[in-house]
Amino acid sequence: MKISHGIKKIFWIIIVITIFVLHLFCKEHLGDDIFFSAALDDRSLGDFLILRYRTWTSRIVIETILVYVAKW
Repeated sequence: MKISHGIKKIFWIIIVITIFVLHLFCKEHLGDDIFFSAALDDRSLGDFLILRYRTWTSRIVIETILVYVAKW
């Protein structure tokens, strides 16, 4: 049985909307949220990126965005 492209697309849209709604109603900061929301409290973005580059280079672009999104 082959699933059509349209049904797959609808399935993924439902998954994304569900995750987004769950995120909106999550009241607690868990795990990395605490770390990234406080990342720029006592250092500049440049200092944070240098520190992260030395320990985990492949995520530098993602974490640049994440430090601002976690504050939101």
